[in-house]
Amino acid sequence: MEQLFGTALSRTRAAINRQRSLIHRLPVELVVMISRYAIDIPLFHIYDCGSAAVRRLQDCGAPFFQISRTLIPLSHVCQFWRNALLDNPAFWSVIYDYNVDAAYTFLQRSQQVPLIIQFVRKASVTADPLLGVPPYARFFTDHDLQARLREIRWISLPSAIHKVDYLLFPAPRLELLELIYDVRDRDQLYCATPPILFAGQAPQLRHVLLARMGWLPGNRFDSLTCLVLSRMYDIDFFEYTRLLLNCPIIEELVFKEIDATAPVVEHPPIPGLANGQELLPRLRSLTFHIMSMRSHQKTFEDTPPLALSAVAPRATQALTAVRFSYSSTSTRATILATGQGVTIRHISPPTLRTDLRHALLLFAWLAHQLSVFPLDRLRTVRLEVPTVETPRTNTSPVPRTVTPVTVPSLRTRIAQMTGLEEIELVTDNMPEVLLRLASRQSSSSLIPRQDEAPEWRLPLLRITYIRPLHYSAARRPDLTDLFDAVDVLAFDIGPDHPPEAQQATVASLNPLIEVWNERVVITIGSRA
Repeated sequence: MEQLFGTALSRTRAAINRQRSLIHRLPVELVVMISRYAIDIPLFHIYDCGSAAVRRLQDCGAPFFQISRTLIPLSHVCQFWRNALLDNPAFWSVIYDYNVDAAYTFLQRSQQVPLIIQFVRKASVTADPLLGVPPYARFFTDHDLQARLREIRWISLPSAIHKVDYLLFPAPRLELLELIYDVRDRDQLYCATPPILFAGQAPQLRHVLLARMGWLPGNRFDSLTCLVLSRMYDIDFFEYTRLLLNCPIIEELVFKEIDATAPVVEHPPIPGLANGQELLPRLRSLTFHIMSMRSHQKTFEDTPPLALSAVAPRATQALTAVRFSYSSTSTRATILATGQGVTIRHISPPTLRTDLRHALLLFAWLAHQLSVFPLDRLRTVRLEVPTVETPRTNTSPVPRTVTPVTVPSLRTRIAQMTGLEEIELVTDNMPEVLLRLASRQSSSSLIPRQDEAPEWRLPLLRITYIRPLHYSAARRPDLTDLFDAVDVLAFDIGPDHPPEAQQATVASLNPLIEVWNERVVITIGSRA
């Protein structure tokens, strides 16, 4: 009897403790918020595809996904939490193929809310061995589910599954499609007769990413605002322009590792483009990323310039500023051009090396690519000038820091920028840059010579000094030749410099102010 009484008392105490526990007294809204934070963690490694595959997917532009594997453990915390989650069907609307049984559980609990489908596993791993059909085919064949699809991210590695064959149904609520990898044995057929995704009925589709395929859809995408194309196989220039012609309201366009050559004419004809019709009239962001892998070769600087005037004529003419940045860690350079509501970004291939020759190749690549920009419309140019070290030799065992300011072809382009208002050079070796700028007769000078551009003049040349090193007063140059073409020379000393370095730099530059008065300006920490 005593033992039974003790057991009953223990159970009663436990029940009272559970009722008094803070976890049971949380408002249901707070439980929902906690759960949302738990499932919205941007993890990728949980997928069963290996680190190398993950890197390939990320290289294609695949985003991190919403993770919902934690939902079932959260629903097992207690009955209160379980009810809170089951009463919110939106929690169960993200379905992925890590566990097919769990996917159908999510499907049941999601009720009628729009669905997000994420397939990342290789289809042949989960396919029916007899029929060759993936068990998740129901999501694309069930009419009721088709009408609920809001996002499809199908990026599983190549398999025997023809993905496009599962995407020919109407999708009235679909907003996003990301399709990476498809088998190539039908690519030739699809090039001749482009498939019409979703039966041409996806009126809300706004974002499309396609990668590692040999075909482009034949749809007219009247609602599409963002298009990403990456590593497509054997598609020519006019196939791309045909697709772009069928995307009349695109605002953001990304090409990555696309190797398609436009005809060698200033304005290549676009089949299907009517007289007076514009290609991409609403474009505001255009990105080119590593457009030719052949650039790894010795002809890096001769990589054909982008056909900007053919692909985005209005956006190109709106450009007023160009920024050139150089990453020493990835050995890549980026051209960022901006204008009123427009951004064009061009990222170079890696040069594989970081010595002086390859740094100069990057400047030559920049000059070559600038040939298609509206140079006379540009108002500002910002160049990040890399610092490289010359290799050790028998006569010079100690590496010498060298800052290549320019190459002659780049100075030629700058001479064509007749409306420039400002050039900014960002450097960690201001003394070397200033010495190279001082004489316009030098082959490494950025400022055009008198015989190259007699009417060329620059209101403001700005040097932004980002490295906390002392400036050597012994190397102060004569700026007479420079000021024949430049009105004001401004020095911006980075805010990260220690006070003593700032003071030393200012002290060494003050004599320039004494000579040139208001034509030399020094500021500290005013710009990034």
